[in-house]
Amino acid sequence: MSDQTRRGRNIVIAIIAWYLLIDILTLLLAAGANGSQLAFILALMAVEIVLFFFLYAGRSWARSAVGLLSILMGLFGVWIVFFIHNLNLAGLLVFFCLGGSFLLAAGLLFFSADVRAYFAG
Repeated sequence: MSDQTRRGRNIVIAIIAWYLLIDILTLLLAAGANGSQLAFILALMAVEIVLFFFLYAGRSWARSAVGLLSILMGLFGVWIVFFIHNLNLAGLLVFFCLGGSFLLAAGLLFFSADVRAYFAG
């Protein structure tokens, strides 16, 4: 495995780890709040885990799916910052940072030469 392919694999692993961290935090927050969204969050996590398995396996369709999901989540995070006015400053910063991180993940999946080398090899 070349250095470029190894860096691409590490980027993919970091993106998967970031998503799983956000999912676990969301699950904990939902369980602590009232648990009404718990089944939906668990179903979403199951779908994401399947996508992440194929992403790590180097399937280009999974890269496209996770990339598009990242773009949608990033745009939604930025949209919340500009159009939802009943959040405090901390909430706005959290959504802005999360949206930016998801857009960064999409950019890495689509435009990083290392990630392209990982999916090519």
